[in-house]
Amino acid sequence: MSRTQGGMSRRNNAPVRPPRVRNGGTVPDVLFCLASGAITLALILLVTTFTNSDVAAGNVGTELARLFAAALIAAGIFIFLVGVLLLQGTKPSTGHYSTPILLGVIGGAVEAVLVIKPAGMWIAVPLVVLIFALRPVRRLFGRLAHR
Repeated sequence: MSRTQGGMSRRNNAPVRPPRVRNGGTVPDVLFCLASGAITLALILLVTTFTNSDVAAGNVGTELARLFAAALIAAGIFIFLVGVLLLQGTKPSTGHYSTPILLGVIGGAVEAVLVIKPAGMWIAVPLVVLIFALRPVRRLFGRLAHR
């Protein structure tokens, strides 16, 4: 027993619980999806500017497309790093990386096709892939697939 200021004794046998391990939440998953989609879009756009002369009108359009691709790559890297920083101190899990990155690559490739071949109103459709980057949605579809 130990003494307190008031002279009353208290017991020191309270159970010690280990710290709860966080799983990281869904924000890093969405960030990984966005980052991989941006990098995929940028790489496809960059390769297309070198291989296809019909992508942009003249030299200025090609240079702007390359500059846009470089900015997308930089933004994708920084978004990915923010996701990694949000996962510090969490239980390591490949589920935070593999599925969101795969979904981002698919969404980025579809977005690249829609940007290269002007698609007008369909340009925002690949953003629907972001819904599947959310862990609760993935768990729901996982449970439905195992039935």
